[in-house]
Amino acid sequence: MLFCLIPTLCLAEYKIAIDENLANLTTINLIDDLKEAYRRIDIEADFIVLPGERAVQKTLIGNYQALDVRLLNPEVFHSLIPIQEPIYYSHLISVYSLKEFPEIYDYQDLKQYVVGFARGTQLQKKITSIVPTLRTFNAPDFEILIHALEQGRADVIILSDVMLDVFFDKKIRDRLIKLNNQPLEVINTYHHIHQSQSYLEVSLANVFREMKAEGYFQVTPQY
Repeated sequence: MLFCLIPTLCLAEYKIAIDENLANLTTINLIDDLKEAYRRIDIEADFIVLPGERAVQKTLIGNYQALDVRLLNPEVFHSLIPIQEPIYYSHLISVYSLKEFPEIYDYQDLKQYVVGFARGTQLQKKITSIVPTLRTFNAPDFEILIHALEQGRADVIILSDVMLDVFFDKKIRDRLIKLNNQPLEVINTYHHIHQSQSYLEVSLANVFREMKAEGYFQVTPQY
């Protein structure tokens, strides 16, 4: 039992929460890549697949030692530390609608619209802090978000190109009109660890960098 006083020797205790949507993606090898990364620093990690919001909340309170791969959001992830080497996606943030509206150049241009967000969308707090008067509509999922656009309860929605491909089928994607020519923002994604595991950050960043050079942590194109 004394050996478990050394964090890296308590291998069975290291659990990583994975959003079920990410676990089911065929474009990334999330679990395999992370398993190899932790193996290289002598940790045998277990992976727990959960609904996205539950994965976040349970990691925030320390039930799990790490969380899949997310955008940076320090206010929400107050007890999580991003590994400072981005992996997988660069999210190109855009505004979409089912109607033609004037071009959107930045978040301030959203003031005149009701903006729809799916529950748990990490960008919402950031955007509302930039535009405090923003009118919003919150939906429990992306399907209801589209219904909100159809019924006029929301004017526009904000998505990354990745979210668009993951959560909407081609029929919906073809209906949506992108209102900006250039991305409003480009956001990378990072693996996060609980603050209790902070001693691993530098080692994991080095391993991620090394593995990326070997072809890990990439997105597989869909044809």
